[in-house]
Amino acid sequence: MSNDTHTNGQHRHQQWQPLVIVALTATVVILIMTASTHPTHAASSVYLGVYQQGAPWSMTPLDQFERDAGKKAAIVMWYHDWVVAPALDTTMLRTVTARGSVPMITWEPWDYTKGTNQPQFRLQTIIDGTHDAYIQSWATGLKGYGGPVLLRFGHEMNGTWYPWGTGVNSNTPAQYVQAWQHVRGIFAAIGATNVRWVWSPNIIVGAVDFTSFFPGDGAVDWVGLDGYNWGGRGTWKSFAELFGPSYQRLTTLSQKPVMVAEMASAEEGGNKGTWISDAYSTQIPTRFPRIQAVIWFNEHKERDWRIQSSPRARRAFADAVASPVYLSRWP
Repeated sequence: MSNDTHTNGQHRHQQWQPLVIVALTATVVILIMTASTHPTHAASSVYLGVYQQGAPWSMTPLDQFERDAGKKAAIVMWYHDWVVAPALDTTMLRTVTARGSVPMITWEPWDYTKGTNQPQFRLQTIIDGTHDAYIQSWATGLKGYGGPVLLRFGHEMNGTWYPWGTGVNSNTPAQYVQAWQHVRGIFAAIGATNVRWVWSPNIIVGAVDFTSFFPGDGAVDWVGLDGYNWGGRGTWKSFAELFGPSYQRLTTLSQKPVMVAEMASAEEGGNKGTWISDAYSTQIPTRFPRIQAVIWFNEHKERDWRIQSSPRARRAFADAVASPVYLSRWP
């Protein structure tokens, strides 16, 4: 698997390519079929969101994305580690909200330059209060900012590619729950009630079951899922194949609104335009009705995840999100 890297303060996300686990094939097929036959009442609305490399430090690439998409993003997401660029910059928050969007910060307890082996960021150090002063500074800053902020703390905890991940640095699911509750408690004590908490595991295709990491509906505002169609011969996965099993599990686990917090498709191995059309026009609005927000990961990295990877993909995205189902402003 690969680690995350940043360039000039910009997050570059990588996940390891999911392995095919033969022993789970029958279960996955059953769950996918269940998702595909979900009652097809349409979702009333879905917030359109994006992670665009470079934003919000520069809005030029975000402007280009929105021109190509034919619609503005209601959610603008970026990544922020705890070491390299630790301080909260409320200017970026205001820049995003001035566009009619809500900022979503993926808040990562690590030094992104040093890989997963960072015992100074094991979950127990958060529980023990080692990082309390830093956490308090963010809680105070976000409270002072005052506007709505989506905060996605310690995402993909059921994978092994981050210092807070399961089994890494001796972490356990129970410790993740404790760490989440500790951080959330600091924000509550300071009164940062404008922060909305996004709990966001990786899909269970390629990671372990996320149930034991869940801190409970009383401690979250949104529940999310991250998943990618890596493409390639024999590994092309539809939206339903990727997200169906996890969606079924998540909507049983929680009553909170569901977010696809990271999603994209490669070009290799299939038709990306068709994949996008199926996801946004068929699957999300009708067969996954609990989804109320979806974030597209728009960067050219280990795959060209961008909607601009081909004219066909760009047209498919613009055509699909033109639907009034997809909201371009945060209320």
